[in-house]
Amino acid sequence: MPAAGDLAGPVSYSWLWGLVAVLGPLLVAGWYAGVTWFTRDRTVSHTPSWLRLRTARREHLRRLDRIEAAAADRTLSSREAHQAVSATVRSFVAEAGAVDARTMNLQQLRESELQPVAAVVEHVYPPAFAPDPVVEERAERASRNHPTDDRLTVALRDARELVSEWRS
Repeated sequence: MPAAGDLAGPVSYSWLWGLVAVLGPLLVAGWYAGVTWFTRDRTVSHTPSWLRLRTARREHLRRLDRIEAAAADRTLSSREAHQAVSATVRSFVAEAGAVDARTMNLQQLRESELQPVAAVVEHVYPPAFAPDPVVEERAERASRNHPTDDRLTVALRDARELVSEWRS
C-alpha cells in the first residue's frame, strides 16, 4: 500500500477551460443573433399604414411647395419644375401605395390602376420633355410679366389634389 506522502490530490482543470465553456455558447448565440440582425429585410416597415400615408403626404406636399417656390424664383426652369412634379407624384405613390410608379412610363401608368397618377404625369409630359432649355429660357425672358407657367400651375394644383386625396 502506498504511503500517505505518495498519493497526489486531484488535478483541477485550467481556468481557460472554464472561460471557453462560458464564452463558447455566448459566441455561438451572438453569431446567430448577428446574422439574423444584419440580414433581415429592411424594406418591411412596421409603422401603421395610416401613419406612413400621413407622413408621405406631408413630405410630398412640402416638396411641391418647394418646386413652386423655385419655379417662381426662376431657380428651376419650367422643364425642371415639370420633371420635379412628375418625380414627386411618382415618389408619393411609391411610398403610399403598393405599386412603385417611379420607373413606370406613361403607357404603363395608363394600363395600371393608377389612373389619377397617369392624368397628372400626362399633363407634365410635354414640358418635361421640352427640346431645348436655352429656347425655353428665351421664351421665359420674353414673358417676364408671368411669374409662373400656367401649365405648371395646373400641374401643381393637380399634383397637390392627388397627394391630398390619395387613399391606399
